[in-house]
Amino acid sequence: SNRSLNIRAPYESEIALEKLEAGKMAAVPGSNRSLNIRAPYESEIALEKLEAGKMPALPGANRSLNIRAPYESQSMVLGGPCQNYGEFGTVGAMPCVTREYSKGLLSDLIEIARRSSSLPSGLQDELRLLGRTVIDCSGTGGSGLPHFNTSTSSAFVLAAAGLKVAKFGGRAASSKSGSFDFLEGLGFTSNLPCEAIADGIESCGVVFILAAEVYPQLKRLAPIRKKIARPTAINFIGPLLNPLNPGYRVMGISSDSIRSQIAEYLASSYECNHALLVTADSRIDELLPVGRNSLSRIENGLLSEEILNTSYVISKSEYTILDAAENVEIFGRILTGEDCSSTFYYSLLLNSAAGLMVGGIVDSINAGVDLAKGLVSSGQVAATLERARRFYGRFS
Repeated sequence: SNRSLNIRAPYESEIALEKLEAGKMAAVPGSNRSLNIRAPYESEIALEKLEAGKMPALPGANRSLNIRAPYESQSMVLGGPCQNYGEFGTVGAMPCVTREYSKGLLSDLIEIARRSSSLPSGLQDELRLLGRTVIDCSGTGGSGLPHFNTSTSSAFVLAAAGLKVAKFGGRAASSKSGSFDFLEGLGFTSNLPCEAIADGIESCGVVFILAAEVYPQLKRLAPIRKKIARPTAINFIGPLLNPLNPGYRVMGISSDSIRSQIAEYLASSYECNHALLVTADSRIDELLPVGRNSLSRIENGLLSEEILNTSYVISKSEYTILDAAENVEIFGRILTGEDCSSTFYYSLLLNSAAGLMVGGIVDSINAGVDLAKGLVSSGQVAATLERARRFYGRFS
């Protein structure tokens, strides 16, 4: 009872890690019971309490695990270099606690993850310098709903408009089609070496950075995150780990409270020039063409909140599975002009418009929608896609 809980302990040995991956948790120090990190989150009642800001208590054999505890002391988690899987693994498998991401905690989690980057320090510095003029468009996922790969498709629209785009993402963990599953379906059969990022941006205006190439530990976290079957910390801090630390961002977030915390974090970052964080009322991590969308806008350190109500007239779609194969087909129909009225079409225009506004190409969402529509119908987006595909082909 007098010992502090070090949540890293269960993950610091390979044997414990194997048990974790098999669904068997390592023992909590000072206790004969096994640590089940999912336990407080397995009932909807507990989840509602978490979202209301009421945390399970920590001390005592019969009381629940307070996942915040290990992060409230700098010495417990940030006491030394992140040299093993354990520290990053704790962050990655940590279930999302919506109301409890204080700005300090969020900064700590990001710092822990960034320290595990596999990139040489010189390359990290080069990429961060490049990132000052780059935009990233990303979604956190975590809604649990099937969806079209809107942000990845938007990257081609933004590049067609002349913006420098560096999209950071991965494969599906809690959905049917992650960014790189979708890209593979589009013919991007190789991953871009991080050393070639600058060349890619110069050659075709857009690059896609696989998170697991920068943070190799993510490969081992993937099956654990699937077992947890709820959004984890990686869902929400993932886009913030882009090695370029882009100066411009459009970030879809499936939680209003997390959006507020990330907005505060970005507002305090001198590297963030302009960002738009969005949450649809249905807890989808993007702008939707019908309904109410909540926006947090950060520009030159100033944070403002806005509401965007949309009411586009959309046609019914026959697509329901929304795996990578269907999403590739949907994007193809949009690019060829066969689809000019579906939810997917207007979602692409709307989210691209947000990026065009953040990037300074237009001064409003409405103007951005008009520009995005023209870029798609003129074939410029399709040409950008083909140019990027040819560039990536050099690394096959």
